[in-house]
Amino acid sequence: MKYALVLMCSLWSAILSAEAQISDAYVRGLIPGRDMSAGFFTFKNSGDQPIVLVGASSAAAERVEFHTSIHEDGMMKMRALENVTVAPGESVTFAPGGNHLMLFGCDEKVFAAGHVMLNLQSAAGESFHLHMPVMSAKSAHSSHSMNH
Repeated sequence: MKYALVLMCSLWSAILSAEAQISDAYVRGLIPGRDMSAGFFTFKNSGDQPIVLVGASSAAAERVEFHTSIHEDGMMKMRALENVTVAPGESVTFAPGGNHLMLFGCDEKVFAAGHVMLNLQSAAGESFHLHMPVMSAKSAHSSHSMNH
């Protein structure tokens, strides 16, 4: 019985994870002398329940936070977000000038390798694993300008 329960939980987790697709993931390369970066991707929820993203982590950074950029009083400002909800059948894009990930205390050696592994956590206990190539700000901007 215990084995059957573990197997059912594993299958349920696989089914839930299949309901999320992550695309266009990348992180910005580090600016010399700085240990911060930003991460971008599109998260699509093809399931029938909301997915609430509540955390992110990476061995490449001491801390990862959800942020958004807002235009307030004539200036662009960044605000931390406690969570991000992706409604059923919808996508949320993490892109420059909007929602994004902030990576603090970044490891130069990991970034120099050309990719960063990152995990997103949901309120339901799911983990979503991202393999994010490191792109310079210049190449990241040019590759995404076609999508606007």
